[in-house]
Amino acid sequence: MALAGQSVAHRAAGATALPGDTITWQCWGIPLLRGAERGSVMVWVIAAGAMLSAICAQIVLAQQKWPGLAMYTVALVLWLWAMRKDKRLLGESRPLPALPRETQPWYRQRWRLLLLGVSAVATAVNVAYSWDDTFETVGGVAWVVSVGTFVAAFWERRRAKGAVTAPLLARLGFGRAGWLLAWPTVAFLVVLVVGAIFRFWHLHHIPPEIAWDHVEKLLDVRDVVERGLRPSFFYRNTGREPWQFYWTAALIWLTGLPVGFYALKLGTAIAGVLTLPGVCLMAREVYGRWVGLWAAFFVAVACWPVLLSRIGLRFPFAPLASAWAFYFMLRGLRTGQRNDFLLLGLTLGVGLNGYTAFRAVPLAVVLCWAVVWLAVRRSDLGRRLRLGNLALAVLAALLVFVPLGTFMLWKPRAFWGRSLWYLADNEV
Repeated sequence: MALAGQSVAHRAAGATALPGDTITWQCWGIPLLRGAERGSVMVWVIAAGAMLSAICAQIVLAQQKWPGLAMYTVALVLWLWAMRKDKRLLGESRPLPALPRETQPWYRQRWRLLLLGVSAVATAVNVAYSWDDTFETVGGVAWVVSVGTFVAAFWERRRAKGAVTAPLLARLGFGRAGWLLAWPTVAFLVVLVVGAIFRFWHLHHIPPEIAWDHVEKLLDVRDVVERGLRPSFFYRNTGREPWQFYWTAALIWLTGLPVGFYALKLGTAIAGVLTLPGVCLMAREVYGRWVGLWAAFFVAVACWPVLLSRIGLRFPFAPLASAWAFYFMLRGLRTGQRNDFLLLGLTLGVGLNGYTAFRAVPLAVVLCWAVVWLAVRRSDLGRRLRLGNLALAVLAALLVFVPLGTFMLWKPRAFWGRSLWYLADNEV
């Protein structure tokens, strides 16, 4: 490991580093600690201690509840201490883009009001057609229209030529000189391929066993594929959200696979691979490119993510939606862009249709927003945290959640039964 990267001025002059100069730790040319200043090493030691305490807490928690919770508390205190000492752990040191300015207030733009009116009418139609726990054609079209027009009404438009496509093309390596892939992009593609290999290798044979949960799911998938049923909530096995069943049915329609165990495993394996870009972007948003790549790599090869992606149950849909939701949340907290909060709301709404454990994520998002606002409310970053953007995220999530939410109001016992069973009756 070598210490490299003194401040630019001192390097150009050939001078030695002075106290307070910006330095960079590198290992084999890969930056491990970028922009470290005087006292920053201690901050990262504290942060590492918090992570180590959290890992130990997870190990201990499986055997002893209270010692594990105590170690989690220590990890939280250490992490908050590190955040207080160095705001870069919140991503505040990254350059903040300029907020777009509307030429006139949004409520004076008639086309926006028209879109909101269409969204309101479509939402009412969607609710009316959702009471019988069935996705009907009219209700489904109204659902898509209500969400699409709401997002379009509040979407911030970038009128500069190439303002939307240029950053994306630049990240993919497209420039004026042609297509030139930077090696971090190649590294991410390698991580993606490795993650796919771990999830798809001999998937048809491993794992071979089918359990009762799989039988229940296959019966529901068969109802969708062969019997033409379109429920918004599936009652079997204490009740399940619909994402996996329609996801698997779509794969069967596209590939011609029979309704069987392999179709379930293929669907969850794809969900596991789609989680990797979300993890990379989420970590990159706060800690930079290299941490994002390492995070994606560890998720690509770690035992539990790989195992849960291969067994055909609904578990992978929670981390899939969570990774993308927290990416949009972190990006929105940093930039203050309304579009990021709209995408956050859409992701939350989709995630609520996936796995039961995801129901805690919307609360976590609101809590994170409040904590960050309290920590940076007097800074430039804090002035970007508009409550209206958070409200838009909540409204977008609710619009996506309307079919399942209507069922929740209609039959709350069926909707909450599985959660209450895990919380009260099931001994873990």
